[in-house]
Amino acid sequence: MGEGRIYNKNGTDFGHSVYLNLLLIFRWYIFMSPNHHKPMPDKSNNPFQFWEELKRRRVVRVILVYAAASFVILELVDIIAEPFGLPDWTLKLVTVLLVIGFIISTILSWVYDITPEGIQKTKPTIQDKSNLKQVTSNVWKIATYVSIVIIVGLLIVNIYGSRKQTKEFSNLEKSIAVLAFENMSGDPDQEYFSDGVSEEILNSLTSVDGLKVAGRTSAFSFKGKNDDIRSIGEKLGVNMVLEGSVRKAGTQVRITAQLINVEDGFHLWSETYNREMEDIFAIQDEIAAKIVEKLKLQFMESSEIELRTQNMEAYDLLLKGIYFLNKDFEGTKKAMEYFQKAVELDSEYAKAYAWIGDAYTNYASYGFMASSEALSLARTAAQKAISLNEQEPRAHKILAYVHLYYDWDWEAALSEYNKAIQYGLDDPDHFITFYDIFINEDYEHAIHVSKQKLENDPLQIESHWHLGFCNLLAGRFEEALASFDNAVELNPNYSEGHRWKGVTLANMEKFEEAVYSLEKALEITLGEGPANFDLLRVKIKMGNKDEVRQILNDWERSEEYIDPIDMAQSYAMLEMWDNAIVWLEKSYRERSYLMVTLKAQSIWDPYRDDPRFMEIYNKMNFPK
Repeated sequence: MGEGRIYNKNGTDFGHSVYLNLLLIFRWYIFMSPNHHKPMPDKSNNPFQFWEELKRRRVVRVILVYAAASFVILELVDIIAEPFGLPDWTLKLVTVLLVIGFIISTILSWVYDITPEGIQKTKPTIQDKSNLKQVTSNVWKIATYVSIVIIVGLLIVNIYGSRKQTKEFSNLEKSIAVLAFENMSGDPDQEYFSDGVSEEILNSLTSVDGLKVAGRTSAFSFKGKNDDIRSIGEKLGVNMVLEGSVRKAGTQVRITAQLINVEDGFHLWSETYNREMEDIFAIQDEIAAKIVEKLKLQFMESSEIELRTQNMEAYDLLLKGIYFLNKDFEGTKKAMEYFQKAVELDSEYAKAYAWIGDAYTNYASYGFMASSEALSLARTAAQKAISLNEQEPRAHKILAYVHLYYDWDWEAALSEYNKAIQYGLDDPDHFITFYDIFINEDYEHAIHVSKQKLENDPLQIESHWHLGFCNLLAGRFEEALASFDNAVELNPNYSEGHRWKGVTLANMEKFEEAVYSLEKALEITLGEGPANFDLLRVKIKMGNKDEVRQILNDWERSEEYIDPIDMAQSYAMLEMWDNAIVWLEKSYRERSYLMVTLKAQSIWDPYRDDPRFMEIYNKMNFPK
């Protein structure tokens, strides 16, 4: 594609289409002109007599004009099909009708002629001797020569421009963002499916050697917006963008994908797939393979094996679950329901079991159930996934978290994490930042890894949160506050962003602002979650100790589950150490999710020399 030419979203050259329209009109004008109908000389003894007879009867000109008109019609149908929601068979129907019309017009042009006097039957050559000396008009000759020059010129420009563009593009750093494909199904509830298709393609491209792939959250943040491709590329730091649309109706699926060069907005490749739902995996693989082929790259050699389900309903449920799990606190329970339904339909769906394990780790961190129960269930799900597919990366990542937060087996945690990376998990994962902080107390490396993740996915809310969390535990409150502010700016309903912003403000002794942020977090979670305890700790710092003691007493008598580590920390801040140690011992017995923070959290500093604290601490086998 040459410079300065305009293309529609399907890669159609509008300049070429306009030219063909003008040529069609010009040829019709010539065809209808009075000087047009001049007979040809007698060629009865010429070996090309049939060809001359075709020209004399204007059949050749009709074929040329009809072909040009057909091309324009097909181009227009292809352009308007997607925006107007035309059926998938529209283009095929128009093509068939044009072929039938071609046959009819060719026959009619042989039999009849259009003259200044109207439509007349073409005279046989023997009856046309009186006009032998008449020749084709000069206007028609000029039009024909100009048409040939323009057509040849367009061919040269297309061939040369395509080669030049390929050569120039091959010298660029290969980087791509996969935008969320547009849901064209007419049903907003189908958005999970279009998101899922986009994410599967993105995941495939991450295994391409030499290709930088923008993170999912950053790329998907442009969903529903009308940002310019160049602006998107600049914000994400990529030189290519893959965008597309998905239409799902029953067992039929139509996926359109376009690979666009950010610098000039030209389409490098585009394709439309009309398939059965059962071919969805093949479509995703084909799109990734086409991009790799276009960029002259290749997939990395990897031992990762993905065993895909043959049950399309189970796959559909998995996509729904992933969609809701990405929605923070409120989506976790709904996601679990979909994951469980998926494995009910396909009991050997390794990927779905891995996601069940992922959801259970969220249950533990959000306090939906006791850590011992949630992480035990997470382990069971991950082990089931690995028994079905040893190389399921997410399952190994879940085991790494279980070893870190439940088993307190630091070496096993690191080993499983390395296996997850080996089998295709994004490297580095946020797991390693937790390991650096809680086990190694290496805040610098944790901050470095968080910044690295943020560079690759600058609009990912969780990456801003992780950077803020690392800075908070490192005592860098201003930097932490900036990161949490960035997170809630990207998503004002991100409860964890508001929560940890409140914790940070409390450490900066900005108590009123801290209370506001924590109450905002609880408003989003409808009063659930660990922000309740954070709010109590702020009130302790504000001097409202009697109020907090009464609330803790009431909670102790409550039948609702309370993470014992939260009670232990609250009593420690109230300087009620006997109560704190009772709850800390209970936390140890129940293997509370946050016992792993015992080494890093400053809240325990006043009690580190206490024999009862030291006994619990030593049993956890933290590295020296």
